[in-house]
Amino acid sequence: MSHTKTPKWILDYNGPRKSPFVALLLSIVPGLGQVYNGQVGTGILLFLLTAILYPIIVGFILHLWLFADAYRSAGMVNDHIAARRIAADLNCSEQTVRCMLSTLFPGDKWKRLSSDELEVLLGMDPLNHSKD
Repeated sequence: MSHTKTPKWILDYNGPRKSPFVALLLSIVPGLGQVYNGQVGTGILLFLLTAILYPIIVGFILHLWLFADAYRSAGMVNDHIAARRIAADLNCSEQTVRCMLSTLFPGDKWKRLSSDELEVLLGMDPLNHSKD
């Protein structure tokens, strides 16, 4: 079973949940989806890089990749928020929560569930999102 390391910017994130759909829509402007997700520096850098490279096909390809990255990153933020909330409620670490979910759902199947679905499966109220 492969475990990917959670990026530091997600571990440091303490804001509200993100909508992958909004991040996707904002990516019409290169880098804006990343800014929405909390990656301000990355978003600005990618905007400038895309603007410079757009006259050649590389900029267009980069822009397409930004749509997918913004959508995926918003989901990662929400997974982190859910794992942190579950860990706090169960009085354990986020790593323990992720290991527990990996055991309950072999492979990475649990990652396909929304954070609300995970909370329901673990007997938590998905509508009661407390602020950290």
